[in-house]
Amino acid sequence: MAYVVTQNCIGNKHTSCVDVCPVEAFREAPQMLFIDPDVCIDCNACVSACPEGAIFPRSMVPDDQQNFITLNAEGAKTHPVIRESIQSGRQAGSPLANLPSRFAIVGSGPSGFYAAEALMKQLPGAQVDMFERLPTPFGLVRYGVAPDHPRIKSVTSSFERIAENERFRFFGNVQIGRDLSSAELREHYHGVIYATGGSQSRPLTLPGADSANIFGSSTFVGWYNGHPDQAALNPDLSSNTAVIIGIGNVALDIARLLVLPTEQLAKTDIADHALKALAASGINEVCLLARRGPAQAAFTPKELEQLMAIPGLQLRVDAADLELDNATARQLEQPENAEARQNLSLLREIAARPPGRRQAHSLHVLYQSRRVRSCRCPRERGAGSAQPTGARPTGCAGRPPRRPAGSSASRPCGARHWLSGLGD
Repeated sequence: MAYVVTQNCIGNKHTSCVDVCPVEAFREAPQMLFIDPDVCIDCNACVSACPEGAIFPRSMVPDDQQNFITLNAEGAKTHPVIRESIQSGRQAGSPLANLPSRFAIVGSGPSGFYAAEALMKQLPGAQVDMFERLPTPFGLVRYGVAPDHPRIKSVTSSFERIAENERFRFFGNVQIGRDLSSAELREHYHGVIYATGGSQSRPLTLPGADSANIFGSSTFVGWYNGHPDQAALNPDLSSNTAVIIGIGNVALDIARLLVLPTEQLAKTDIADHALKALAASGINEVCLLARRGPAQAAFTPKELEQLMAIPGLQLRVDAADLELDNATARQLEQPENAEARQNLSLLREIAARPPGRRQAHSLHVLYQSRRVRSCRCPRERGAGSAQPTGARPTGCAGRPPRRPAGSSASRPCGARHWLSGLGD
């Protein structure tokens, strides 16, 4: 699902969207920009960067602007690539920019490479050295992107192009604090940029969160992506139920990989040990717990559409959870909330599906699970069951609570779950 530049761009070619595109998907015409659908990786970074609200997912282009889908595809074939915004080209005029300078960047993920690119563009006299704790670069793209998202992983080609610059050097297998100190970096470089990101998930202050077989998303994602730090994780997948706290894109990635048929997983670049473990998994139900309502869910429509397309997967959403109050409904009508509107439309489509016969796997979305505790079940050693407790508040999904305060909605005992953080 590529993105499309539409009517509002004509005569308002700000080009700020170009700077945030990781794969050079934009093409420049005299009056507007186009997005090449064959290059776009559906990352949606350009949507929020466009001050005119001119960029839409292809499936959400307004009815009266459907012709722009074809215009983008055809225009991308005849117009040149635009690699930086007009504004960034105008800013490179400082006499200090050409002075020799040396910069160190710690971390070789996307933010590290984007920082290196910006330094070398704006400071033609700059030399950049990048230091990485692991032997190989690319960080989150290599170890965080879902293995069945090869188009997103193709962003590494732009990083390789940055690394080919003669003013750039990469030093792998170097840990700051072990092999080099921060003081040594400051002594030898004019500036040091730390671009290491969050290597660990935020700990959850929930009763029972320290029970066995409960993992942060970065740990579990690193395990199935082959991160060397997580190679020995060995999660227990023998139970029939997994619970994921959170409903952002990472949560949906984890849920998808837990229910994806083995033959589809085998076609991805998932780590061999994870493929073997998931092929033998006993999990047939996944529950997603969201703190707030569907209007605040942080996943993108593409992620939900991927789940809807999995054969043999029964998706369950309570239609009552999708009711909105007037204030939330008005907020969703704002142009910047186009993706949230599409999310809600897809969720309502799922809720309206007839029950049908039982499928091999099921995925249940539970909204407004504000308090969660994990307990051990005596029937299964080491098993944890996630139990959302307490009333559902108003003001999130915009409807009154359906359970009295102090009541609980317990998932079946034996649930083993991966905690993907408290972000919705």
